[in-house]
Amino acid sequence: LVPCVYISTITLIHAKGGSHCRTMTTKHVCLALLMLGTLSLFIMKDSRKSAPSDVQEHPAYPTRWRTSNSLGFRSVDQLAEKDDPKIHEVFLLSKIAWAVFQIGLSFTLFYFSRGTPWTNTRHEQEQQRDKTISLWNWMETTDDDFLKCLVHNCFGEGIGFVIFWGFNVTVGQTPTCETVFMMWMLGVTTPGILLQLWYLKLMDRQKDDDFFRHTWANFMTLGAVLSFIALLLHGTMLQKAFGAACFEIPLMLRAVYALVLYFQSAFVDRAKPEKQVLWWSRLYFFNLFFNYINHAYDVATLANPELLSIKGIIASRSLAAVLFCTQAYLSYKLTKAGAFLYHRKANSAWKRWQPEKVNSVGQWHWLILSPERLWTWSYVSYALAYLFSFALFKFVTKPDLDKSPIYHMYKTYHPCILLDYPPGTLFAQPFFVLQAFLQDVAVIVSFFRTVHFGNMLLTIASAFGMTIWLLSSTCFVLVFTFNPGETSVMAHSIPYMAYVFGIAMFMFTEVVGVAKRFGMGNKYFNGKKIIGNLGPFYGYVALVVGTICYGENFMLSTFIQHARDVWKPTSDIKVDGKVEFDPVPLIAAIVVDGLYTLWAWRSPLTKFPVKFGLSSFSNLSSPDHVKNCQPEKGTLGTTVRAKLLGLIAMISALIGVTLAVSLNHKVNPDANVLWRENFQRLPGSALTAVFWVITSLFLTAWVLAVIFHETYTNDDWGVRKAVQVAGGFLIMSSLFAFGSTIPNAAVWGHFGAQFFQVCFTLWLCVMLRVLIHNRKFLDMHLLVPEAVGCIAAIVTILGSLMMESPVLDLGWIMAVFVYLMNDSSGRTIAVSDIHVQHEHRAPAWQAPANGQPSLIVCCIVAKKMHDGWSGFWHRNRPCSLDAADADQSHLEDAGPLLLMLADSEQELQEDGDTEAQAPPRQADMQMASSCGRHGRRG
Repeated sequence: LVPCVYISTITLIHAKGGSHCRTMTTKHVCLALLMLGTLSLFIMKDSRKSAPSDVQEHPAYPTRWRTSNSLGFRSVDQLAEKDDPKIHEVFLLSKIAWAVFQIGLSFTLFYFSRGTPWTNTRHEQEQQRDKTISLWNWMETTDDDFLKCLVHNCFGEGIGFVIFWGFNVTVGQTPTCETVFMMWMLGVTTPGILLQLWYLKLMDRQKDDDFFRHTWANFMTLGAVLSFIALLLHGTMLQKAFGAACFEIPLMLRAVYALVLYFQSAFVDRAKPEKQVLWWSRLYFFNLFFNYINHAYDVATLANPELLSIKGIIASRSLAAVLFCTQAYLSYKLTKAGAFLYHRKANSAWKRWQPEKVNSVGQWHWLILSPERLWTWSYVSYALAYLFSFALFKFVTKPDLDKSPIYHMYKTYHPCILLDYPPGTLFAQPFFVLQAFLQDVAVIVSFFRTVHFGNMLLTIASAFGMTIWLLSSTCFVLVFTFNPGETSVMAHSIPYMAYVFGIAMFMFTEVVGVAKRFGMGNKYFNGKKIIGNLGPFYGYVALVVGTICYGENFMLSTFIQHARDVWKPTSDIKVDGKVEFDPVPLIAAIVVDGLYTLWAWRSPLTKFPVKFGLSSFSNLSSPDHVKNCQPEKGTLGTTVRAKLLGLIAMISALIGVTLAVSLNHKVNPDANVLWRENFQRLPGSALTAVFWVITSLFLTAWVLAVIFHETYTNDDWGVRKAVQVAGGFLIMSSLFAFGSTIPNAAVWGHFGAQFFQVCFTLWLCVMLRVLIHNRKFLDMHLLVPEAVGCIAAIVTILGSLMMESPVLDLGWIMAVFVYLMNDSSGRTIAVSDIHVQHEHRAPAWQAPANGQPSLIVCCIVAKKMHDGWSGFWHRNRPCSLDAADADQSHLEDAGPLLLMLADSEQELQEDGDTEAQAPPRQADMQMASSCGRHGRRG
């Protein structure tokens, strides 16, 4: 029945459309046929499994959830003895009465939405009313689109309850009946609510003649997808939760955007104030608010069917009828007042409100970044991780290594031993993740540099190495999650081996690029030696890769020798006898760690840092500011919304937690579905850890983008410092949140997930303060839902911390999504003119500051040490922002050099030919000037 009605409706609507409409019709028909076939299989499955006597023996209320007791809901079998046939009969009668009421209301609204009598003359009104009612002509009119959304909603809900009542009367309450009813409600009623939400959001925005038809088709497509998902989840607890979320969330968002309409009418100057948009919008919001409170009774009966009573059913349906009639009348009044018309139309209730702009001038900040130096400096975090873990291993844990299965297996002091025992592993984990993040940035910047070099083969090789590295570094965190005492030695070791393999692949692709560009070295350009002898560099890389291969082979051979034990937890491995200590693997591990840190001093690519411009603007910025902060045409650059980075982070977190909940539930059906529990419970915590790497990385990028924007554009010192402090705590807490995935972390007092929630709440409070501070400059269309989402997220996160409730966990995640999807500030980061620099000479050693010598020897020594460290940092710093001209004197644009490298006719001179090379062709120099040299490049 559902697919046939769906096909008929879609075909009728799109029959007179063009090729686009016919394509949409074909898609809907194919999707409907797919749903029909799948539904037939489920009907056959239910008819074979259950007999009609079972249905008659235990009639169930149609609103009951067939869920397990893990969520706190009563099962149908437990309440079967308390069923009252009269309540069931009244319930069914109320449903069919509600269906008749909704269909009647839809026809009434359809009559009033055929035209706009207040915009036409009386003669035109009479002609329009005398026209034959045509569904296609009805959809082409634009001034009454909001009423059409309500018509769609009421008619779809009415037909849905007719279907529901028919199934209950004929065959009784079955899983197939519930699935069909849910498919119809998600496929037809939910798009109607989303249409109302969309028009409330767009209120005075421009809409063309086909806007409603195309928007309607898009939301119907979304509804069809939701229906098909509900069909695939047939008969499961997840189907009920999915249906409730897809129906309740649009209702709440519609109320939020009704509040937007109220604030918009309160703060925006109206062209015709006698239309009383403010009054109608206020009543409309309170109507939706009370309607949702009344709807809470239906939600409560889902959790506890014992609440159903004859008086409750009659009172709830009667109040709902009054509220729906009032909603229809208020919708008619708002539409008549022109609340949903484009602000430039004569009959619109609005005249375009132009927010005030902050007088500011966009500035570019130039960042110089060396991937090789950043790679080397990341090992400071690596060294701190091993230092903390060794100290705690030695003075707190104090294990007996003679009884350690890992020590007996490897017959040496393997570095992984330090990461096997808490609390050392809890302290080491955030430092290792920080190192991986810094290396991710180095690898990505190195890839962009390769792209700028202009060789397709090298670009493909660099992309290959970057992909392997990103995958291996993302999974590296599983070294801590797969603790060998809880999982197995193999599960603990594979992520580490993959991580080391990623390092080898990255270095290999870099060596390929160096060999392709410079050969064996000794290259000259314009009479200056730019590359020395590269023999030591190739020997260095061969030593590093060879040591890595030795380590991988050592671990694999060990696994083969202990094939039966490597798949067991260390607590189940028997240890006996003495160990013949082998120092070679330990020496190799120490040597290769030292070789990693020499990458910046051995690689010739260190002389080619990447330089690019950074700027930011927002909706508060003046037009001149926005114009000055656009990336220059013809250069490598882009713009990205800051909140888009946060949205990607939350999507990754939601995917990871969802997969973790699903996996834990399959392994243990009675497992708790709390957000924090799935950080701590294996095997789901492994998925949470991997996706949290992506979440933390993009969350860090979002926070840094906001800090950058507020630091250089906000004049309020307190707001700037609050953003910087809250952002720093949020980044730090996202790193510590990984610790919750380590087994038994809570036993040692580690609450990383809770610490992240507290810091995230602090960050949202600061962002709310910034919103309130800028409220006079922002558009209400986005400001109100953003503020509501922020407040709801703060409240639900605090509730989630105090009460263990999966509803609150889902609530704060959805509230954060609402906050991120409404970007009233519009903070945008612009990156422009990504190009390569060349160090034609070594940077000068930073001279110590002049001052009077101290008489105290220790102070003199301390001053000399400070000056020495300052000079070392100046020469080897991985990045610099807005460096002075004196600090950039050793750098020059690498554009002409790159053109020479790419020109096969003018190769670089080999060692011995020291004559100055002829200058490049004039055309090449012009290309280098336009592509490499930027007018704003300092």
